[in-house]
Amino acid sequence: MFQLAADPQFTHRVTVAVPVDGGHEAQTMEVRYRVVPVDVADGFNLASESGTADFLRRAVVSVGDLADDEGAPLMWCDRVRDALFALPHVRLAMVRAYFAAVTEARAKN
Repeated sequence: MFQLAADPQFTHRVTVAVPVDGGHEAQTMEVRYRVVPVDVADGFNLASESGTADFLRRAVVSVGDLADDEGAPLMWCDRVRDALFALPHVRLAMVRAYFAAVTEARAKN
């Protein structure tokens, strides 16, 4: 039986290819997403930096498993959210993970 949730949410581990000298380093974080209705998602211009950040503000509920550059844990807040969404490699990884999750769910249903 399919359950129609009022506010569907899910958590996925997202891998980010972080640029480092000579290549990339795979780092992960736990992202809690809210499913964005198709008619709402269609209103975001994901080809633009601001449109992608606006979409993520709507879709991302929280992010866990974060640390600062010295390894100290970071708690999810507006400042951390804005810092993450300002990084192009983070935005790309989060958007890809979101759409991979919702399209896989759609393909299996």
